[in-house]
Parts: sequence; structure tokens; C-alpha cells
Amino acid sequence: MNRGIKINLLGAEAGFKIISEEPDSSIKTLKQVHGSHGVLVTNATDKMFEADWLWTRDPNCTIGIKVADCTALLVSGKNSFGKFVAAIHAGWRGTAQNIIEKAFEEIKPISFEAWLSPSICQEHFEVGEEVIEALGSESKKYSIPGRTGKYFLDLKKFQIAKLKKWGSEFKNSSLCTYCQPEFVSYRRLGTTLTTRHLAWIRIKDQSQSW
Repeated sequence: MNRGIKINLLGAEAGFKIISEEPDSSIKTLKQVHGSHGVLVTNATDKMFEADWLWTRDPNCTIGIKVADCTALLVSGKNSFGKFVAAIHAGWRGTAQNIIEKAFEEIKPISFEAWLSPSICQEHFEVGEEVIEALGSESKKYSIPGRTGKYFLDLKKFQIAKLKKWGSEFKNSSLCTYCQPEFVSYRRLGTTLTTRHLAWIRIKDQSQSW
């Protein structure tokens, strides 16, 4: 995965790659805090916000979020103001705080297409009862019993179910960050990570059709 993954989303250019340091200032990123707060940015934005999703309507602005086992959700679409792109850091904590719903409620898309990144699979994502409780009873449909008091959770399927409520068109990468050695996995590699995945997106050149 040295060259990363190129992602085809209607109206956007996007990618997913491993990075060993912070991306340069040409990509607007965040100080991610595993929450649900989001911000609207432009190419002129020079502040590093504490948030877990960001979006832009600026065709000169590239945005990105960093993930390991969490899902990166990239979105390209139109709202009442025109074209937009968004990048959402959707781990279990953000999902429990309704990060997907809050992002779409703020953006108010008329139409959109989404891509869900490689993330940890159900077989390797064993969580405690507190995670299931935080996510709500609906999440039990996407889990199977593990060790005593534990569950194997398919977080990606739970997130897709949330997306479907918005009538979205989406593309899902079925690759697992834990199973595939070319990816970065917090659970496989331990607590000290020197690399992350960067999921980035920008509005496609205005001269190209939607």
C-alpha cells in the first residue's frame, strides 16, 4: 500500500494512504479527540480544531482525517450551497455520539456518495458491555458473544445501517486493518503507533462534470 488507494467518488478526488508524520499544510486536518464535533473549513483556514469531522465547499481545499482501526468515512455531494466534500473519523466512540447523524444534519445533503475505509473486522474487534451500551441496543444486532461479558462487534455494518437511513449511495472497503499486514492496526501493533492512515478528499476540478 506504499502508493495508497485511489478512491472514486462522484464529484471528488480522494485517497487513503499510510503516513508517518503530520501531512503538510496543504491538507486541512484536525486534532482528533474521539468525539462528534465537526467544522467547516476553507483553504484559508489556519487553525487546528479539536474535532472529528470536517467538511468544505472550497474547491481549492483538501481535507483529511487520520485513522488506524477506526472507519474513515469520505463523502462527496451537493447541498443547497453547491458541491461539498466531508471527512469523518468514525470510531466506536464517535459512532456512539452520533457523529454520522450530526455530520449529515449539519451538511444537509441533497445528494451524495460515500466511501467507508478499511477498518477492523468483527472477528478481531472484541469489546465490553460498556461499548454495546454506549452504542445503544440497536448495535446488538451487529454483535456476537465473545468471552464472558464481551462481544465481537461489526462496527462497519452498524455504521452502514446508519448511512442507509439517509438513502446514501456508498462504497465499502471490506478489507480489515488487523488482518491485512500492509495496514496499520492499533489492536495488532499495540499502543505505540508511528504511522496512521490518512483519508483525504477534495472537490474535483470545477471544469469536470458532476
